[in-house]
Amino acid sequence: MTAANQLLLLSGLPGWVLLPAAAVAWACWIGLHRLRLRPRGLEGPPGRSRLPAHAGRAVVLALRVGVGFVGTWLAFELLGRVVLLGTNWPLWPVALGGAALAEGTIALYALERKVVSRRMGAALTALRLALVGLVVLMLLQPVLASARSQTRKRTLAVLLDVSASMRIPDRQLPAHAKLRLAEAFSLRCARRPYRLEENAAALRHLRERLLPELGWLERLSAADGKAARAELVRRRADLHAALSDAQESLTDQIRAVEGVLKEVTTPGQRLRAALLDVKATLSGAVRPRLLDAAAWTHEEQRGALPGRLNRLRDALRRAATGLAKAAPVLERAGRDLDDAMYDRLGPEDRAAVDALAALPRRVLAEAVLVHRPVRPDGDESGESLLDRLSRQYDVKVWTFAGSLAEVDPRGWKDPVSMVLAGGDAATRPASGMTPAGGAEPEVSRTDLGGALRKVLAAGNDLAGVVVLTDGRDNGRVKPESPARQLGAQGAALCAVAVGGEKPPTDAAVVAIEAPETVYLTDKMFINVQLKLDGLAGKNVRVTLYDGDRPVDFKTIRVAGDTHPTGRRAQEGGPALLSRGGRAHGGRGIHRQQLLRPGDVRHR
Repeated sequence: MTAANQLLLLSGLPGWVLLPAAAVAWACWIGLHRLRLRPRGLEGPPGRSRLPAHAGRAVVLALRVGVGFVGTWLAFELLGRVVLLGTNWPLWPVALGGAALAEGTIALYALERKVVSRRMGAALTALRLALVGLVVLMLLQPVLASARSQTRKRTLAVLLDVSASMRIPDRQLPAHAKLRLAEAFSLRCARRPYRLEENAAALRHLRERLLPELGWLERLSAADGKAARAELVRRRADLHAALSDAQESLTDQIRAVEGVLKEVTTPGQRLRAALLDVKATLSGAVRPRLLDAAAWTHEEQRGALPGRLNRLRDALRRAATGLAKAAPVLERAGRDLDDAMYDRLGPEDRAAVDALAALPRRVLAEAVLVHRPVRPDGDESGESLLDRLSRQYDVKVWTFAGSLAEVDPRGWKDPVSMVLAGGDAATRPASGMTPAGGAEPEVSRTDLGGALRKVLAAGNDLAGVVVLTDGRDNGRVKPESPARQLGAQGAALCAVAVGGEKPPTDAAVVAIEAPETVYLTDKMFINVQLKLDGLAGKNVRVTLYDGDRPVDFKTIRVAGDTHPTGRRAQEGGPALLSRGGRAHGGRGIHRQQLLRPGDVRHR
């Protein structure tokens, strides 16, 4: 609302009062003109007039202007209820000027009656009054304002990886991972009373909050003494607030650890020893340092604070060190606690947890989208992730591997419900996962970059992209470039990692480089590339064949979970060939198959 509307003096009166009041004022104004008052002066003593005739006319004119001003002003008040008055002028001078101009226009008609006809004079007067009215409206600057609200949902793209690696179940999941997965999908038997991994994450977050303050204090220690003291005093209040919040957060984590210790009462147990270690670190090494730092930065210690700069820095450094030590120990304790809970499950409950954990990655990703969580009270009316996202966004779901295809998720069924009902969600027909054209996408590649580029090309006012994948991208387009384009457009890119921390067991000969033909007595070299995933600490035997006859073998010790390696073999060398490096049997050219893909055995 503009200033003119704010200056409406009668804004508190309802319109049904203003309308008759304005009508009465305008009727009085018209009536004064219809009466045709002709003042001839007021008679005084004999022979003299008390008031001249022109003074009487001035009084009548002032009366008409006053009544016209009141009528016009009330009309403005009424108009301000309907339209927006954009003028910067106060309303009363505009109303007064309009009434005076109207009276002048009518008086001019009285002078022109001697030279024009009555009809012509009335027409001229009406035109002039209309012109006065237009000038007044121009001064008021009325604006007809209307407000319309329209809710338009932005597009949220959900990309679901359906490549070959997503069809693999993670059978190597440890017990604690199975239990946490089952709890995430609302299995009642998997509800955990404690979640120590969340407490460990809180300790890491607390340390991350302290590190910037520690870095700032270290910079102050290296700066000029006077300037450093002034800067420390200036930020004292903010530093004290941050330390007080950190102290409260630490107290909550210590209470959580103490609550678990009350449940784990077996003496000498590894889990109890780890929790006691965490409690001792937090209570004895971290909390006293934070208490000292908070006390030194209190308002009452403001004067002594500059002299305690180095002590304050050392206190935060020790607190950060203690948090860095306690977080991984608490996380391992959480895994041990969940492993123990898994071991205490009954046969049926454990079978349900194992069945859920044995689902392929693609099916688990689908369950993330369509599963309706069950509340602790047994209420199954919860919303799925797609339902919650659809309330705020226009959700479009695509599957991608080597190509991108839009799918309709409305026909998807909850795999978790199928597993609990005794069905096999891993082998059910995935009709909802098939593109509209019915063609199976190329599953040998995971082209995340190409999928992001096509989603960007589609436009549709993207709000963000959610990607459910196991992260093994091997497409032609690197995802970094389209991800930067999403960031430049203000669209978020959220990745949901599907799969275990350890890769599934996969051993194979990826590639073999060997000459197809060799001459007799020539030395022959063979390059072999192996893929050994999920076999950390195991021995893998690689066998060299001449046709169907094994020629030699090599045992490889796998160092890590992922072990892509290349081996070069030659006669007398330390690798695959210890004999048979020369072609043999017959004259001239000898053709042979030295190593067949897939001939890898591990023990």
